[in-house]
Amino acid sequence: MTNLNHLFRGALGGAALAFSWMSAPVSASPDLPTGSWVHAAEQRLEPPTSPLDAEQSRPAIHAHLFCSFSLDPRGAREVALLPYYSHEQLKAVSTLMTRRSVVTNARDRKCFSKLGNAQVGFDVATAVGAFSEILIKKNYGGDDVARIDKLTPEDWSYSGLTPRNGSETFAMCVVQSKGLLVYLLMDSEPASDAEMTAISDLAPSFGPCLMDGVQLSFDAASLRSMLAHSLYRVLSQMDALAKERS
Repeated sequence: MTNLNHLFRGALGGAALAFSWMSAPVSASPDLPTGSWVHAAEQRLEPPTSPLDAEQSRPAIHAHLFCSFSLDPRGAREVALLPYYSHEQLKAVSTLMTRRSVVTNARDRKCFSKLGNAQVGFDVATAVGAFSEILIKKNYGGDDVARIDKLTPEDWSYSGLTPRNGSETFAMCVVQSKGLLVYLLMDSEPASDAEMTAISDLAPSFGPCLMDGVQLSFDAASLRSMLAHSLYRVLSQMDALAKERS
């Protein structure tokens, strides 16, 4: 049974540990509003988007994480390659984002508010998904995703394409059968009508990817993150497989 209106709970065997991260204060100006506004010029957001706005919180946090990626691309890539929602990934995200929480120079400051105290809260899965999405957009296109359909059963037995936990088993199954639709989901703005349309288009593939008797529940943000992580893993491991065989 698939339920799209609740947070993914790791029912497939992933480590469902609750975690959120709050950035440290950017400045200590008590007379300025609290919150975080992503730098509009950096993220091409007009007007600036605030996580405090319930209608805009997901796009703002998504943009904040995209900007944070640019401050440590290598660390973000290492996070994206770890098993989904594993203890190692939880720890890696915490370490990476803590390094970004103390704003000490102008380059770091561009990701944070100019309004005073920045407080940006998100689950680890949200960060993993955002990092995976930007890695996909930087390195792959639709033609690359289309090559997933050409993978053979032998290819899928490659260690890099083997799911490492239940969450990856589900998500990689969806990517295997509907890679291009997952790619289109990554092109939609979070919390948009386009995102919900993409999820609706993907929904028929969920049932066949569930193990008998398993119930999966998640919200749109968690589903998007899980699928982004698996799409990036499949694409990057296809590259590794081709290199190994060359």
